[in-house]
Amino acid sequence: MSINALLGGASRSSSNYWNSISQNLITQSTSMDTQVYHILQQLNSDTSSSETVSEAYADIDTFLKTYQSDLNELKQTSVNLMTDNRQGVFSQYEEGKLEVDDVVSAVEDFVKSYNSVTSLLKNNEGRGTGTASHLSSFTRGIGAEQSLKLVGITCNTDGKLTLDSEALKKALEEEYDQTSSLIGGQYGIADRASTKAEQALGDSVQRIVNHDLSSLISNTQSFDSIQYTHNFNKAGVHNLNNMYVVGLFVNTMA
Repeated sequence: MSINALLGGASRSSSNYWNSISQNLITQSTSMDTQVYHILQQLNSDTSSSETVSEAYADIDTFLKTYQSDLNELKQTSVNLMTDNRQGVFSQYEEGKLEVDDVVSAVEDFVKSYNSVTSLLKNNEGRGTGTASHLSSFTRGIGAEQSLKLVGITCNTDGKLTLDSEALKKALEEEYDQTSSLIGGQYGIADRASTKAEQALGDSVQRIVNHDLSSLISNTQSFDSIQYTHNFNKAGVHNLNNMYVVGLFVNTMA
């Protein structure tokens, strides 16, 4: 949910601004509305927040939103390959609605989205304990080397996937049942990748970027505002599936 959608377009100068936040938070999560509301008020009233702090928060927010987007894209491309998905490419292919090249294209999209996640994590490994842990998980790959090879996929030491489209097409044409099962069956390639993405999305934001937050606390004079936010994050009440809260934090620093 975007910050604009959450606030309904209300500006910070509007008398209804904080009421809009509070009401939307109550709608989204009754267990956290009061605590978030008071934290946001504290951040909004702290005039000592520096431009540097605002930029640092914006950087964290950009990373988290990009990561969330990449993980959701990976989930979508994974689900599209699952054989028990009636709307997925394998089901559509078996019904004669798609060609073999369409299946290959869907696997290419999956590989691209998987590599986007691993690349982003590799470039941001130092942001937190969670980020490093997620990178380790994704670089371990999504199946045995031999199984991946049977469907034209190889996994490099850095976790990057490479697809031989012609090898995959041949496997689909000659060993369809085995190939579709390896890719889209239970505990198959797509299932494993989707699970990794879901686990990452469920991790707490504080754990994902705890090093960034600790650095802000150590280096800013606006300790109170940062400490409030850090303590709230540490409580683990939101994760990448609740990114609207992160947007609220950054908006108050603007």
